[in-house]
Amino acid sequence: YPGRYIVPVNTTFIDLISFSGGPTDESNLEEIRIIRKNGDNGKPSLMKLNYDDILWEEKLSTSPKMNPVLQPGDVVVVMKEKRYTFREDLGIYIPIITSLVS
Repeated sequence: YPGRYIVPVNTTFIDLISFSGGPTDESNLEEIRIIRKNGDNGKPSLMKLNYDDILWEEKLSTSPKMNPVLQPGDVVVVMKEKRYTFREDLGIYIPIITSLVS
């Protein structure tokens, strides 16, 4: 469930995904982004994670690089995966076919 979550201190990325109900079928799990603010006026840093790398190792990854502990103000972004559907093309072809038929 997308949204804003208040989580306990020392919450890891996997914990947050669990709190939010897990990834959806449309989630792009290969490029998850964590945007972290650096200091008061520093540029935000970007961490990219691959959910499958974290979960499908021999053991659940607990390394800080693979499963980082979230800090106050972190923003976790899970994009939707772009999937091809015939319905998208149908919107282009129906007006053309209708014009030709009429």
